[in-house]
Amino acid sequence: MIARAAALFALALVAVAWPAAAQRPKAPAPKRCILELERAIEREFARTEQGAGNENIYLGGNVRFKCQGQNVRVGADSVESINGDVVRFITRAYYRDADVSLRADTLTYYKQGERLEARGSVHVLTTRDSSTLDGPYLDYLRAVKGIRDSAETVAMQRPTLKVTPKRAKSDTSANKGPYTIVADLLRGFGSSRLSGRGNVTVDRSDLSGKGDSLLYITGAAGRTILTGAPASWKRTGTDSFTVTGKDIRLGLTDEVLDDLRAYGDGDVRQDSTRVSGDSVALRFKAGKLEQTDAWGRAMQAHAKRAGYDITGDSVVIRTPGEQLQSILVRGRGSIQNPVDTTVILPTPPTDSTADSTADSTATPKRDRDTLWGNRIEAQFTQVDSSGTMLTRLLHIEARGSARSLMTQQVQKNGKTTPTINYSRADTIRVTMKLFPGSGFDEVRMNGHVDGLQLETASLGKKAALPAKRPTP
Repeated sequence: MIARAAALFALALVAVAWPAAAQRPKAPAPKRCILELERAIEREFARTEQGAGNENIYLGGNVRFKCQGQNVRVGADSVESINGDVVRFITRAYYRDADVSLRADTLTYYKQGERLEARGSVHVLTTRDSSTLDGPYLDYLRAVKGIRDSAETVAMQRPTLKVTPKRAKSDTSANKGPYTIVADLLRGFGSSRLSGRGNVTVDRSDLSGKGDSLLYITGAAGRTILTGAPASWKRTGTDSFTVTGKDIRLGLTDEVLDDLRAYGDGDVRQDSTRVSGDSVALRFKAGKLEQTDAWGRAMQAHAKRAGYDITGDSVVIRTPGEQLQSILVRGRGSIQNPVDTTVILPTPPTDSTADSTADSTATPKRDRDTLWGNRIEAQFTQVDSSGTMLTRLLHIEARGSARSLMTQQVQKNGKTTPTINYSRADTIRVTMKLFPGSGFDEVRMNGHVDGLQLETASLGKKAALPAKRPTP
């Protein structure tokens, strides 16, 4: 489910391309724009000033220009040209080419740098995909041979970019509306790069993202990066999920999601599943979650699913085809099963209190089967139960300073009694009964084995763990 949600989110980001004004042309234009007057319909006034080698021209009345030899139109109610180097289009100004339509209160064209400045009530419409940009301030720097290789667009003062992604013919889901991106500053480079800075938000009816900055790069190995303290992505609805981290990255290959990574207090939550650590990485194949990695330095990695708790210096959860296959824990690892509400037993002391006695007056608590070790590996399989596929544990093994805490219901003297077993060994391997059976089938311990078993009759007595094992 996380995979589907993240894949949909990736589609949102790859669709967030800058308006065509920043995309075209992909190669530098062969020449500069030479403005050519088409007409000044009403001609309220027309005046030319000459002197000191300058020629200033003032025109009024719905003035229209075009770029000579190019499909570009620009106009306004009035125009002033300062020696042909700086041309201002004042009141109801507009710019149009084959792919984009731009309106603003004023447009200023700087011939020297091939720069167009739009100020006041700026509105950009990309005719190719109906994306829009609105704000008070926009600069467009044209791609011109000898000046710059790619067009650049800069929008400031909280511009709003809205994009409606192109939907596949096979997509029959309800239309969720456009994606809206808002930031203090948005900047586009050609057709392959978009960045945002300052309180960046990405929103759709079922999706929201927040961060201090955003970077989107398209191409064969594209990526999207959202940073913050922390940044977050959240999807609502039946397939909801939340990702937080100081640095969230989506890796794309030919615009298909490959992986999602959250660095710095990374945290991924979806339904009953939560994975956290200094860093968390989700890897995908054909749109499905293949593997989840979590690792930590300042804090241990932690994974929780359906009541199971897993901790370690690193945790790897393999789910090919979104089917749980294995869990690997390295470094100070532990796996706890869900709370067994049918058994209430005191927990025996850990190694740090191995020579002390258990206090029978301590408040009892619900116990959980737990396995500890420097390396823990669990293998799972999928079984069919009356047409419903279930995930079942096959076996689990702990290596290196292994410890286990297990509870069972046993028959003794014709009565069912709960027992608790605490064991230590170099290696502990637990094999489960095959489906439809349940519970332990076999427990094997190797190397420096010792332990303690408690039954109902002994719970009111003091019990001590074996003496500490000699150092190997």
